[in-house]
Amino acid sequence: MPPSAVQRAQAAAATDPASALRRALLLWGAGHLAMGLRRGWLMLAAEVAFIVALVLFLLPRATGTSDDLVFTTLALFFVAWVAQAVDAYRIAARALDREPPIEVHGRPALLLLALVIPATLVFTTFWMAAGRGATPESALEHYVVAWRAGEPDRALGYLAAPRSREALDAEWREQGDRIASRLRAIAGVDADRPFRNLEFVLGPDGNDGAGSALESPGTATAAINVVRRVQVHDTFLGLFPTASLRTAVIEQIGTVRLTLVELPPPLGLGPPDHAWRVERVEILPPS
Repeated sequence: MPPSAVQRAQAAAATDPASALRRALLLWGAGHLAMGLRRGWLMLAAEVAFIVALVLFLLPRATGTSDDLVFTTLALFFVAWVAQAVDAYRIAARALDREPPIEVHGRPALLLLALVIPATLVFTTFWMAAGRGATPESALEHYVVAWRAGEPDRALGYLAAPRSREALDAEWREQGDRIASRLRAIAGVDADRPFRNLEFVLGPDGNDGAGSALESPGTATAAINVVRRVQVHDTFLGLFPTASLRTAVIEQIGTVRLTLVELPPPLGLGPPDHAWRVERVEILPPS
């Protein structure tokens, strides 16, 4: 038999506000259930549904262009978590004829700070894995990092078309030989460690990062430039001589073409997502 309004009021009055807050911080609705409020079951069901939707339908989209949407949903999850905990505290405090607002320097406020730890862990982990294909800059960076480390397995996830590990590894060896051959003809660069002298720059003309990196909707190009650190002499306030190292582009030896690809929706439900992928890498012939 469900509790009456009088019984619920008695349960609320018997519940310490701090205890209700602690329960609510562990599970949505737990603070309300401790006071005999049936709405707590709805809050608990909402938390379970929220988590299931995040894991099955939203988090798989975090690596594509929907990463901002997933982040916003995560933020709303923590906002709702705090809101239901504060509501449980207010109800328990009101039943004891206390002032419902939480004092800024009171113990309840310190309990709410406990959510900072899981929130920090969740958001840090999220941005470590999310957004890797949300922009051409991100996709290019992760592909080049895998290429430089000689890890084709990592790079396969950033290719527009499926390719075997062996095929990509062979392509890298061929491209590495061609790059080294070009670098040997340039004085002052290390052909044995080519990535020390290469710069990958997204730009409309392939030679600088000015303007938009997009050539047309869904495509982008990055230049592979040979660069050298040069010393530049200048003055400070027009009085004191200074010297600094700057990066000078020697020549462009290749391009990286990127394209926006469609990703199937998680579990086949909902609209498709999109992500940036490397379409091809071209090493230009000697001029």
